[in-house]
Amino acid sequence: KKVLSYQKCLYIDFEGSLKNGIREVGYIISINGIIDTSRQISGENTLEVIRDLQSEGFDYCAAHNYKTEQNLIKKYFPNQQNTQSRALKSGPVTRWLDTVKVYRSLYPQIEKYDLRTLTEIFIEKETLKEISGTVCEKGKNKFHNSLFDSLCVYLLVDRLKFSVNIRSFLQ
Repeated sequence: KKVLSYQKCLYIDFEGSLKNGIREVGYIISINGIIDTSRQISGENTLEVIRDLQSEGFDYCAAHNYKTEQNLIKKYFPNQQNTQSRALKSGPVTRWLDTVKVYRSLYPQIEKYDLRTLTEIFIEKETLKEISGTVCEKGKNKFHNSLFDSLCVYLLVDRLKFSVNIRSFLQ
């Protein structure tokens, strides 16, 4: 029995900072649990891409330590934020899924919950290599590349789909 009913989900990662801005955004859109779209954008087009994503409509957005993404969205799109639900106003995203919180809750014995550590523990190297080879540009299938990090988030969530009710972790 499938615990998680997938619909249209966004797995996103920003590279940048509040001080220096968003320099790169990578995202994966899955439909019914299957990767439908994957993109990495850098430079001046990043804000336009984020604006476009807001109108797409997702069941939820997932990120690793989602507060980083939330804070950057708040800074660059202050009027797009619904403070009560923490959702983007212009799209029907209602909740965020934070892989740090999910894995911290499910595996309290782990010492570190950074993306690299969780990926090394829970995602098979060959699977990651194979999928990142088709999704990421050559040489960009490593940590701190936004699309690769988004892929790791997708894989960390996907591995739980038959065993955990992910919806109970939505914020």
